[in-house]
Amino acid sequence: RSLSNSVGGAERFVLDILKPSAESFDDLRRARAERWPQGGEISRLLTYLNWLPGSDWLPPAMLYWQVNTASSSDRMLSFFKALDRYSYGLRFLRLGASKRVARYGALCAAIRKGEDVLGPGGPMSLSGAEERNIRYNMHEIYDRIPVLSKLILLRLNDRIAGRQHSLDHGDWTVEHVLPRKFAAQSQWRTWFEHPALRAACTESLGNLVIVSKAQNDRAANHDFARKQAIYFDGGASVLPITEPLRTAKEWLPEAVFAREAALYEHLDAIWGFGLAASRAPQVQELLAEARNSRQARR
Repeated sequence: RSLSNSVGGAERFVLDILKPSAESFDDLRRARAERWPQGGEISRLLTYLNWLPGSDWLPPAMLYWQVNTASSSDRMLSFFKALDRYSYGLRFLRLGASKRVARYGALCAAIRKGEDVLGPGGPMSLSGAEERNIRYNMHEIYDRIPVLSKLILLRLNDRIAGRQHSLDHGDWTVEHVLPRKFAAQSQWRTWFEHPALRAACTESLGNLVIVSKAQNDRAANHDFARKQAIYFDGGASVLPITEPLRTAKEWLPEAVFAREAALYEHLDAIWGFGLAASRAPQVQELLAEARNSRQARR
């Protein structure tokens, strides 16, 4: 009652606060941005934000949506590009809910004050240390943040395809081409004999594909040829991100890291976290260490 009285009564509260808030919430949740000339791109970003578990990004999005109705379409698009990078970045940092809420609260406060939230050093900026931590976590994304690894691969799938797919996330799973476990006499042991290199390749983004649940169960710990047959000869749909493995003759460390580098280039184009450049020296070091180990045994 006191809240409704402070804005001029119950009717004014419903018309001026409750109704606009409900409408903006519905627009954001349904990724509707037709009011903007660049609405298609804004809708695409909203779709990806809605993929995230929880809804802690929604309060600043709703606030900006409502208080910047007269903003240019370019500025609204810039805000959602920044919010997308920031929201995924906070997840890559593995911040707990309370810390994320505090960060979004600071963003809301800045929006209410009319501050430039898009400028350098603003409330959606990530520190150098945070970006280094993001790169560290992303290099072993499935091991550190499994749920996000699928979201990343599905988003990369859209980028590679050049369009946004309408996929039921529950129908798809993340599959390790090089298995996490395999028999001692397996071909995988020959191809990935160096322990440190094998570990890095196993958890590399380049080693992950998206397949159906049934395919994942069937692929299990089999050798590469058997896995290929399951990925491509089972009658199931093949996503663009998995398609390049169809013609591979073998799955060696160099192939894993080459695919990883290509996917990192895509992610850097999306978020600019510097994944490709930061990873290259580590990859070269791992490959050199493996070569030296093989030579020392001869």
